[in-house]
Amino acid sequence: MRLRYGVKPDGKDIVVDNIRLLPQEYFYPLDYMTGELNTTLNTIGIHHYLGSWHNARQKNGYTFARTFRRRVTKNFFGLFEKSVA
Repeated sequence: MRLRYGVKPDGKDIVVDNIRLLPQEYFYPLDYMTGELNTTLNTIGIHHYLGSWHNARQKNGYTFARTFRRRVTKNFFGLFEKSVA
C-alpha cells in the first residue's frame, strides 16, 4: 500500500479507493519483532502466521532479527523499524 498509494500506516483508520485499512490493533496486536501483545477494546482477533510466503533466507533473517532484538536491545531496532516503516 505504501509503494502503490503512498500510504504510511500511522495507527489511524485509512481509506484508499473505498478500501478501509484498520490499524494494527484490530487484527494483529502481537508485535512480530518483540513478541509483545498489545490488545485494546478495538482488537477483533489475532492473526497468527508463520510467514510461509517468505523464502528460507528471509525467514532466517527475520528469526535472527527477532532473537537479537528480544535478547540484546529494543532501542536499536526501534530506530531501525522507524527508518524502514
